[in-house]
Amino acid sequence: MSIETRTEFPDPIEFFDSYIARSKPVIFKGVAKSFPNYNNLRNDTYLGDVYGNWKIAYEPTTKEVRTKTILNMSFKKFTKLYSKNKFYMVSDIMKPNPIRHEISIPKPLLCGDLGGRMETCVMWFSAGGTRSLLHADSADNFNCLYDGVKEFYIAHPKHNSKFYYKDGSFSEVDMDKVDYHKYPKLLRVPWYYAKLEAGDCLYLPFTWVHHIKSHGPRNFAVNLFFDHLEVMPNRAKCEANLGNINNTEPLTSYKVLDKFERGRVQWLAFMAREKDHLTKERFCGILYLLNPKQNTPKECQMLASYIDTNKDGYLSFLELYNVDIRALKPFVEDMLAEDDGGNFILKYEEIDPELEKDEL
Repeated sequence: MSIETRTEFPDPIEFFDSYIARSKPVIFKGVAKSFPNYNNLRNDTYLGDVYGNWKIAYEPTTKEVRTKTILNMSFKKFTKLYSKNKFYMVSDIMKPNPIRHEISIPKPLLCGDLGGRMETCVMWFSAGGTRSLLHADSADNFNCLYDGVKEFYIAHPKHNSKFYYKDGSFSEVDMDKVDYHKYPKLLRVPWYYAKLEAGDCLYLPFTWVHHIKSHGPRNFAVNLFFDHLEVMPNRAKCEANLGNINNTEPLTSYKVLDKFERGRVQWLAFMAREKDHLTKERFCGILYLLNPKQNTPKECQMLASYIDTNKDGYLSFLELYNVDIRALKPFVEDMLAEDDGGNFILKYEEIDPELEKDEL
């Protein structure tokens, strides 16, 4: 099945209502070509000269595996070697990495409830030929391609029981040679197909399963991962600023989300299938299922009453997102502890390319 394609960016409110809230992927065709530093990120000489000291992480293979080997080298060395080797750079672009000012946050995310909830930004760089595992991400995903071609095979999370997940949100199926006798449920999945070319961006919703193939001779993409929200906690503020937003802002304009706010969103993800406006009893029932030892029924009722700021007897997602994080900290800390070791974010480091000179 095909995915909706647009040639212009919507504003953040339209983007949230039309795509995030509806869990609907969308392709933005050719939009990245207008990004201020689009051509800089297509120029290996420029990247090596200006950001050569960056100690990047790469995989010495083009096919993703869960037991992958992560190696390091300078960015300058990588720009000289990747085209003749099966090297696949997968590196977080974290503060204080100077390349952050080259990365554009697009118009649909220029709102505190979206770009202000960034988990990380990842650069994917190879000579093509890479293939990902079939997997799903626990965050919303905005992928912009600067060079090459990427093919996405995508499916709705309502079919999760058919994906043969083995390691968290990673499937055990080898997508290069699918054995439909062993994995017959995959035949009952309605798949979406998206082909991205240089300059295209794709919004991939939270928990949608996907398998990606990249093609060269140069393949360069940047992913923005941001926390999924059921509602916009500060919608009015975002609406009031719509007349002042640009088409893009540099990544340096936004900070990575605080870990406790990130934990709040992960915690609330357990309630994503619930109707907005939970009864206090249902809320306490969910907390008990998550951690029976966390608090007593009386304590939970007190917490629910505190969250219920409009005193209507129900808890809305808006109230849950806006309540003082200190009130939720015990539950969020449990969530963060359980998630420890999940998506590991690589910090920025530098390496002296002169030390590698003889190897080039």
